[in-house]
Amino acid sequence: MTTLPLPPPFIPLPSVPNFRALLPPASFPPTKPTNSLPILYRSGSPSHITPADIATLHALHITHIFDLSSSTEVAKSLATRGAQSLEIDGITRIHAPVFADREYTPESMALRFQQYASTDATAGFVAAYREILRQGAAAFRRVFEFLGAHPPSTETEAEEKCLVHCSAGKDRTGVFCALVLMLAGAGDAEIAEEYALSEAGLAGVRAGIVERLVNGELGEGLDREGAERMVGARRESMLAVCGVVKEEFGGVRGYLGEWCGFGEGELEAVRRAVGGR
Repeated sequence: MTTLPLPPPFIPLPSVPNFRALLPPASFPPTKPTNSLPILYRSGSPSHITPADIATLHALHITHIFDLSSSTEVAKSLATRGAQSLEIDGITRIHAPVFADREYTPESMALRFQQYASTDATAGFVAAYREILRQGAAAFRRVFEFLGAHPPSTETEAEEKCLVHCSAGKDRTGVFCALVLMLAGAGDAEIAEEYALSEAGLAGVRAGIVERLVNGELGEGLDREGAERMVGARRESMLAVCGVVKEEFGGVRGYLGEWCGFGEGELEAVRRAVGGR
């Protein structure tokens, strides 16, 4: 059965799950046709990327890849591929783990916060994403520094874009991209709408994750409904996390200042680079 390509902002990259452009708020809703330049690209792990899809990365002027996954996840990817490296010719790979050694794949996160699965999945995501915010500041700073130094350019030859990914491109990547959009001036509803695109972006792999969780292959089995909630990308979850950023971290500027260590001048430069409005 042939799988139809997903609409924009998704870009056909068959060997990389959940690959799409992160567009500035001026182009929202993210599924409408636009000529806006992407702020960055986001995806799940490109550890099994094919030569044809590597050519697409080059065509998109992606010069840097920021890998937010842990060393444990990287080691597993290398073992699965039977490879010594995840490097791609012509692209600089920067390993910026949110968690140094802990797995944070959708399935491991679902198991870690499974007490919420049958009652309040949103509370589970809030707990998980709060942990990502607290642990990921140093990693996130590295990507924000790149964005500040490489604002969108209409000069094709000079354009340098980055791809940000974790294992599925939903949780760690989703929290980072939410911060980017907050800084760019997007509203909570817009941020949640963009986050929810991962429901479609991971449709091809989500069923397998749910089955492994239900069957107990990854630990104590979850009920199917709870497993589906915990590996989803519901708008309500991100709306709640936007509230956490405001209430517990002083908003995105407070987070980037206090947790990531940006001064006001640096912060303003990054805000302009991401299309702040």
